[in-house]
Amino acid sequence: MPDVLAPGAREVVDRVERLAYSPAEAAATLGISRARLYQLLDDGTIPSVKLGRRRLIRRVALVGLLERLECHRKVA
Repeated sequence: MPDVLAPGAREVVDRVERLAYSPAEAAATLGISRARLYQLLDDGTIPSVKLGRRRLIRRVALVGLLERLECHRKVA
């Protein structure tokens, strides 16, 4: 499939902060397995949204998870 972006636009797209990730991308971003990510999605620890058939995990959900874990660790 040809690249439909204008010359130079790819660099801009690469610098834009992503709003959402696929489960595989979210797992890689967190450094966990996809299986563990799906466990966290299934038990509601990480919320997700559906866009058509795609499941997306918002960046703020990943940051929120890490913040909750950090706060939990400080309390414990």
